[in-house]
Amino acid sequence: DAGNYTLASSTASTTANITAAQLGAITGITAANKVYDATTAATTNISGASITGVLAGDVVSVGAATGTFSDKNAAAGKTVTLAITLAGTDAGNYKLPATTKTTADITKAALANVTGITALDKVQDGNSVATLVTGNAVFNGKISGDVLTVTQANGQFNDGLPGLNKPVAITGITLGGTDAGNYTLASNTASTTANITPASISAITGITAANKVYDTTTAATLSTTGAGFTGVVAGDNLTVATSTGNFSDKNVGT
Repeated sequence: DAGNYTLASSTASTTANITAAQLGAITGITAANKVYDATTAATTNISGASITGVLAGDVVSVGAATGTFSDKNAAAGKTVTLAITLAGTDAGNYKLPATTKTTADITKAALANVTGITALDKVQDGNSVATLVTGNAVFNGKISGDVLTVTQANGQFNDGLPGLNKPVAITGITLGGTDAGNYTLASNTASTTANITPASISAITGITAANKVYDTTTAATLSTTGAGFTGVVAGDNLTVATSTGNFSDKNVGT
């Protein structure tokens, strides 16, 4: 029955959606290598960015990109996830790829030195080994919040002889703790001081007194050639330099 009608107007209207076109890939964005700083932030460079999937004649570019490393820890070839913002006249007509990634390195941070390691005083024991206390070690260059410890260090007095404030050389400092892998030591040595006190001789035996004829005095002549020392450190040699003996009284007796 179309022939029985005329149209007052040959136009009409309705609504529908135009969805954003999906971009294929965004390449050429790079992330800069960095020294460990305890964050996952990455510095990006978008100057070489290239976008696939833009229709002919449209103007779309990368306006900005924020990079985030997969974690804060030092390593080579770490994944950096990029959060991209599009720019250009037609940017609103396009949808970004699900994820865009690149890679970059986080190199270890350098500690200038380790201070605060102390050595215990000791009694002379025939060697120059020093016992160290590392619990209060200070790591110069450590980032606040990071956890570092000293797992090993060797201490050596300048010699094994008694003395006050004797130099102690600290070597072989080894890092431990949760964040040890993120740091290098510029120097694994340090120094401190400690005291070595003389060893105590608890007894001297083997000194003998010679018999004598009564002479109205209590003086006794001693022989120290057989003297023995209880408490002497192995390897040390001691003798009696001087000794004086007196009988209990001047009178004859056995």
